[in-house]
Amino acid sequence: MKKIYIIGIGLIVLLLGISTASAGLFDGLLGDDSSAADDNKTNASFEKTEFKVHASQPQSVEGELQSYQKDQDFYDNKETQEWLKGLENYVILSTSGDSLVMERTEANKLPVFDDGKFETVEYNIIKCKVVEVHPLGTGLIDLILVEDVELVGNETQTFDLDNDNVTD
Repeated sequence: MKKIYIIGIGLIVLLLGISTASAGLFDGLLGDDSSAADDNKTNASFEKTEFKVHASQPQSVEGELQSYQKDQDFYDNKETQEWLKGLENYVILSTSGDSLVMERTEANKLPVFDDGKFETVEYNIIKCKVVEVHPLGTGLIDLILVEDVELVGNETQTFDLDNDNVTD
């Protein structure tokens, strides 16, 4: 009877430890309260992670890096900026939280919707492998390096500007 009790407690402790570690890893991918912002780089490998990215033209890493370097007080993570300098032919796509960094050839697989209307926002739903997470600075968004990008679908969000309503 005592053995069963000790084994039961051991299993509970093990499960709590695993769930706590998993929660920390996934928090790093969720954006706003990212634990990755406390580290300079988080190596990650999450297969088939789903993201909703804006279906707009991707931004060049070079252009975004110049923007970050202009505001060193805000974007204060020098290691992330150095990492970005080594990414030729990579682009950045924004989500509603963090930004995804991917090879331009991967981004070219995704449709771009730009109807010029302010009342609609188009998204691409993608699945991809998360490779690394790099913070831009304390409390800021993370840059998530992804590969093996696969388009799952599209979504349109419409804003009724006259009545302040949002519909999907």
